[in-house]
Amino acid sequence: MKPAFTRRSSKAAYFTESKPIIRKRLRPVLYVLIVAFIAAFMTGLLVTINSDPALMPRMAYLAQWMNNVILFFTIAGLCVGVYQLNRERYRESTNWLLNTCSVSIIAQAFTNGGIGEAPIIIYPLIIMTAGFFGNPELMRNITRMCMVSLVVLYLLTVMGIEPLDISPDDPSVIHLRLDQMIYCLLIMEVCFRIVNMFVDDHGSILTRLKNDQEKLDFIANHDKLTGLPNRHSCEAHFDQLFQYSPAVPGMSHLLLFVDIDNFKNINTRFGHNGGDQALSKVASRLDDAFRDDNAIVSRIGGDEFIIMLYMKSDQIERRLDLVMKQLAEPMTIFEQTEYITCSMGVMDIKKEGSSFKEEYRKADLAMNRAKKTGKNRYCYFNQSLNDKALKNIEIGAGLHEAIKNDEFVLYYQPQIDLNSGDIIGAEALIRWVKRDGQIISPADFIPIAEKNGSIVPMTHWVIQQACIDCARWHRAGHSDLFVSVNVPSTVLAEGNLAEIIRTECSAAGIEPCYLEVELTESVILENGDHIQQQLQDIRDMGVSLAIDDFGTGYSNLSYLSRLNVQKLKVDQYFVMNLLKSNQDRTIVHAIAHIADSFGMKTVAEGVEEDLLIEPLRELRCNIGQGYLWSKPIPVLSFMGLLGQGASSQDMPEVPA
Repeated sequence: MKPAFTRRSSKAAYFTESKPIIRKRLRPVLYVLIVAFIAAFMTGLLVTINSDPALMPRMAYLAQWMNNVILFFTIAGLCVGVYQLNRERYRESTNWLLNTCSVSIIAQAFTNGGIGEAPIIIYPLIIMTAGFFGNPELMRNITRMCMVSLVVLYLLTVMGIEPLDISPDDPSVIHLRLDQMIYCLLIMEVCFRIVNMFVDDHGSILTRLKNDQEKLDFIANHDKLTGLPNRHSCEAHFDQLFQYSPAVPGMSHLLLFVDIDNFKNINTRFGHNGGDQALSKVASRLDDAFRDDNAIVSRIGGDEFIIMLYMKSDQIERRLDLVMKQLAEPMTIFEQTEYITCSMGVMDIKKEGSSFKEEYRKADLAMNRAKKTGKNRYCYFNQSLNDKALKNIEIGAGLHEAIKNDEFVLYYQPQIDLNSGDIIGAEALIRWVKRDGQIISPADFIPIAEKNGSIVPMTHWVIQQACIDCARWHRAGHSDLFVSVNVPSTVLAEGNLAEIIRTECSAAGIEPCYLEVELTESVILENGDHIQQQLQDIRDMGVSLAIDDFGTGYSNLSYLSRLNVQKLKVDQYFVMNLLKSNQDRTIVHAIAHIADSFGMKTVAEGVEEDLLIEPLRELRCNIGQGYLWSKPIPVLSFMGLLGQGASSQDMPEVPA
């Protein structure tokens, strides 16, 4: 999509771009001329009234009155110019000024002494004024009119016809030789050419500046890759299209937020040039899809597009279904066929005077909902999405302060040896208890912490506190207990996990072998090469590795032996359905068999019934964890559980 810049002649550009200056200068010029001509008129009128007709030639006396009449009509013409200027008719006002002055000066030359009088001297000034204030055609006409008047005056003097005010006592020399007349004509022609050249050159400069300005405006308001309006321009269009257009029954103002699904994979596969091709093709499809709707399609950054349109409400669903189908059609990138889909958030704007940022945010929430529910679809915004987003913002803002204010606590859920029934360790689970007593579920704040980076100091604190609590258990006589902590990929990416564990274990006074690190399959497989050495370092320290929720991810067996994993934790979904589904029983058996083959132990999560104990033993599961023995409980309650050997099912708990 290429910009179309205005093409205009240099003279037209000069007079077009100079309009603001002409408007600024025209009024004072008119007022000065009116005052000057009024002064001349009053002076001439007084002279004429006080003159004695008997002492001067009759024609000269008549010429004085004619001169006063000319001045009077000149003043009237200038007043018309002021009237046109007040009505903002700048071109008409300029024409009145120049034509009135030209006719007045020429008429006075005929009645006031001919070639030998002062009005002739003003001819070049009229030409220059016409060039600076008028237009090319008017300047040319006034120049020709002045030159013709000069020729006529010369011919009249050659023929012996004297001006009306010439008297025997007049000292003016009224006769010119032919060469002198030609010289005067050349002066006016040169004046015309110089002014015309100035106007032409200045107009060329203004044209280039105007074109450069248009190019800069286009660059500032359009995306370089696709040629579509950018975010800044999109926001301006929003005000024009939505904020000031009235609501009409049966019509809807729509803001659509479109994002390409899995665009990172396209960049990874084809490189950034391939990604640019995909973006350009998607932009072209969106532009074509909404062309008939007079919609405004914008690229606001990355792989994100905004479409703003105004259409009939009963046609929205059909229209969006068609657009999604067009976007999903295969496209060619570097001579390879690629299937690219998009997710779309739909914001139906109901409130007048809404802001772009607010509606954009809501459409973004709806688009994210479309991605989470399967991609390649569109979702409408609803208030629940907004409420959830506001809640997440509030949680995110409070996370960093929660660490400073020591608002986090650790709960522990025991792990039981299925053969002996003894507690052999516990998993540390973080909880957030705000100062006002409000309890925030980890399901709410953990995903947000992973996004805003607070998960890193939070995990450090968990490791520190878990080591301190484990040391308390050992001092209380339970020296064989271990503690298990969950470590997310963000912490592994920092590269200093081994140093953190070494420092905290040393500070708490426990051996690293009593600490267990739980990882998910996705963390290991997505960052395998990067974290392998780091995990090997903590294994060399004696720290155990456990794979959480094994069987729900990739289940790639190669990393089990490579990373020397000690435990596989079976997801609670399979365990809870063990007695109801033969398929789930087979999965648990397979996981236990894999663990046994690699010399690992199997931990069954989500054990809530006594009836599950024997089947788990038969399937060769070694360790159990679940509400059958205890909910996650505070450290003091856990120590009481250790001492009493009792269940803690009646203890209060936050959902895990």
